Amino acid sequence: MEEVDQATASREAWQLAQIARQHAEAAHVEAKAAERVAVEHYASVKRRNDEGDETVSSLDLLTAQADLPRTRALAEARWRAVDEAQRVEAPLLARCVADQVEANADALSLCDVRKAQVSAANQISAALAPLVREVNRHAALYAEAAQMFEDAGVDRYNDYRRTPGGLTPIEADAWQPEPEYAQPLAISFGDIPTTTIGEAVKTTLAEALAVLGYQLAIASSYPPGIRVEVTELP
Repeated sequence: MEEVDQATASREAWQLAQIARQHAEAAHVEAKAAERVAVEHYASVKRRNDEGDETVSSLDLLTAQADLPRTRALAEARWRAVDEAQRVEAPLLARCVADQVEANADALSLCDVRKAQVSAANQISAALAPLVREVNRHAALYAEAAQMFEDAGVDRYNDYRRTPGGLTPIEADAWQPEPEYAQPLAISFGDIPTTTIGEAVKTTLAEALAVLGYQLAIASSYPPGIRVEVTELP
């Protein structure tokens, strides 16, 4: 609690110094504007006098000329005030930043993020467990089906049934009819879908991230490896 109070106190001290600096800057801007007006006014009065304007008096010339050093001095004084205000603010800002970092040390050190990662990993593991079991069960059934095709004498990659004379298409073909093997199978082995744990998990994570407004991209990279990117959905 003490760290939080110190952070609040240093922030308030810096904010006061910041306000003072901003006021000094505003005053300097006004002084510079007044200096420009004085320069322009003197130039105008002098030009009129040079052109023979009899309405220009000596007092007009003296007053306009006298305003030049006066407004310049005020602008310089205002700038020195800005410089002083910046000098006062700088250490207070540094102290404020240091106190804010110290007060939020745990969060800034990613401790809380790491804790959240561990918790999320545990929850994801529990959520993925049924998916992994189902993929493994499917893989076992897939292997069993492959063995059944093998036992039936069917080449499961191209649906050819082995015969003593070589490989013959299951459906009768005019160039090599085999009536006893003319009946096609009810299902092709190639029609049986398959997947891997990697593909299933990737699809699941992509769908979960999409709900949160992010998209998952996994691609190969160079040097050889895997690059995983998570970006916001457009």
